[in-house]
Amino acid sequence: MSQAEVSDVAKFGFRMKAGGYETGKLFAPTLDEATQFGKYNFGLDGITNTIMKVRVPNSVLNGATRFGADGMNAISIPANQLKFLQGTPLNYSPWLR
Repeated sequence: MSQAEVSDVAKFGFRMKAGGYETGKLFAPTLDEATQFGKYNFGLDGITNTIMKVRVPNSVLNGATRFGADGMNAISIPANQLKFLQGTPLNYSPWLR
């Protein structure tokens, strides 16, 4: 996540947001995949990003859609379910190959 997104989640929680999460939000299923997603989608542009650990209730996860995005695994959570998620930014700086 970008710092602006981390700040928004810290202040308001995950939520539907005009111009952002109108239909849903993508999440990486593992820390390694989140790292790769950050590397390829933020790192190439030199944008600092933060990995957030997200707790997803089973009731929300059961209704989520799993698929591949940009060559990586992803989980799409519908926008109306985002309010049930809890996130914690991680202090994680892996060495990337």
